[in-house]
Amino acid sequence: MSGEPEEERHTPGHRVRVPKPMWEAWGRVNARRGITRTERILDTLRADIDAYGDDTDRADLHEGEKELAKRRARMSPGRPRRSDH
Repeated sequence: MSGEPEEERHTPGHRVRVPKPMWEAWGRVNARRGITRTERILDTLRADIDAYGDDTDRADLHEGEKELAKRRARMSPGRPRRSDH
């Protein structure tokens, strides 16, 4: 096990209330695009922060990207992200 506390080893989940038919349809749309819901959400977060964020928001985005890269490296070293295939 890693020396990190449990809460630092996992990216926290966030709940969103969405009607089930919309969620299901969106899942199918993303699948046809060859991406996951998580990838799409992250793309949207990045675009919104780039377009509308201030310096603090962009610094947090940078920190978040570093955290994601670190987690991906631990989970599957050398394996490209699904969207890179």
